[in-house]
Amino acid sequence: MPFQSSGHAQNQTSDLSTIRTSGMPFRIEVTPYKATFDGLPGLHSGVACVIENGTPYILFFGGRSNTAGMHGFECGDGSFAKDDFNRTMYLVDSVSGQVWARSVDDPRSGLTIEQADQLSAVNYVENQIGSHVVCLGGYGYSRAVDDWVTFDTMALVEIDGVADWVRGGKGALSDSIRFLDPPEGAPAELYTTTGGRLIVIDDDQLWICLGQCFQGRYDPCDQDAAVQVYKRNVYRIGYEFDEAGDVSFTYLGDAPESGVEWANRRDLNILPAYVDADADRGAVALSGVFTPKTDGCWTLPLVINADGSMSQPDPDDPEALKQGFNIYSSAGMTAWSENTGTNWFIIGGGIGYEILDQGALTITGGFPYSSAFSAISYTPSSDVWAQYFANESYPRLPGGPTDESYWRFGTETYLFPVGEFWNEGRILELDAITEPTVVAFLYGGIMALGSDFGEPDFTTIASSHAFEITLIPGPGCPADFNGSGSVGGGDLAMLLHVWGELPLGATTPEDLNDDGWVNQIDLGMLISAWGRCP
Repeated sequence: MPFQSSGHAQNQTSDLSTIRTSGMPFRIEVTPYKATFDGLPGLHSGVACVIENGTPYILFFGGRSNTAGMHGFECGDGSFAKDDFNRTMYLVDSVSGQVWARSVDDPRSGLTIEQADQLSAVNYVENQIGSHVVCLGGYGYSRAVDDWVTFDTMALVEIDGVADWVRGGKGALSDSIRFLDPPEGAPAELYTTTGGRLIVIDDDQLWICLGQCFQGRYDPCDQDAAVQVYKRNVYRIGYEFDEAGDVSFTYLGDAPESGVEWANRRDLNILPAYVDADADRGAVALSGVFTPKTDGCWTLPLVINADGSMSQPDPDDPEALKQGFNIYSSAGMTAWSENTGTNWFIIGGGIGYEILDQGALTITGGFPYSSAFSAISYTPSSDVWAQYFANESYPRLPGGPTDESYWRFGTETYLFPVGEFWNEGRILELDAITEPTVVAFLYGGIMALGSDFGEPDFTTIASSHAFEITLIPGPGCPADFNGSGSVGGGDLAMLLHVWGELPLGATTPEDLNDDGWVNQIDLGMLISAWGRCP
């Protein structure tokens, strides 16, 4: 049973697409991760990368930590308090849980003040290429100019060397990080960026996608405190490794559509994708914020084509995807089915215009938090899109002043591919998975107590929780509660018997969409599955 809701005039479109409750060729399960990481704080909006030599180590730096959740909206300096930036690098053994930590302000780091400040920024445009991580810009406090800035250089981080330094190595941190200006022929502000995404294409190109430059203090009470310019562009950079393992960069140009209003987007999920009938690689940008003048959300997706150009569906097309669910940067991943020629974008919770609240699809008029996963399918050969409830959520972990209070996860959460079924483009090969398989590890992000700022006791902090995603091939028959091989009256009776809200921490098969309620959505899903199981 699909669900459809109306949009709002402040958004890109006044209507939103149906969200389907069935039809996905796989299922997912999200469970707490098996290891704990004593000494690793809550982290979000920074950099996380893996050591690619077979060891289970993850390196974190930058971002915000502990009690610093979503930035504030206070007058003066409080929205991005100087003390909220994470100035410590953490190395984690993801199997044993061991954690090492070392501050970028260590006097033996060899960094300048400006370099240490950039490595403590938030919302870099970054990605990993082999044994290096490329970090462009980022927004943070610069002691050199005594103001908040979008930094203007690339930090090219050699991961193994930094990991050794964090473990107590005697060399300088600066020996493993190069700070680079834009390559010859590139715009001077090429690396002055935050809130976009860096996509790796064909193992020799980096695409700087969308985002913004924000120079100055974030102060809702003083519009003159900062200058904000959206990039509205895709910039292409070539890269090449020499025999010594050093990387060089060349500027390849920007997209033909540079400057179009519908590219005025930041803080969104931009995921690698196959984008044409020949299965050439590009990317897809999903929703994001903010529409000019009205400060709404974007509802139409952007396709970033194989040549770097951008295209958007016609907003007047009734068949176009118009997304209001899970619109903000969160734990996102791409799965590809070569058999059907379809991309599946799996989005793990976070901020939305629509959310599931008390078992119902709800619009509050703001941008509330949700723990529910969704999936969007895109078949480029026919240009067909659809969106689905993935019928899975993060576990409902209690918190706050009442027995009904629980945390919402997903916003700005780190996702790490796991296992052998990921290709070089960081796309999961869906057809190769024939049994339940752990495919991703999640850590951190912003966790919200409550869904919206207007609620009593609402707060956000940095999450220190870890989860893993298991992908189960096939649609299954989850409404066959009694295992009879078909969905019928006995299953209906079992669902009605547990009707209502579940206690926090409790689960039941009858909660088919895993939102903590057994109600009309689950009933509709059961009716849609009525009859013999596939």
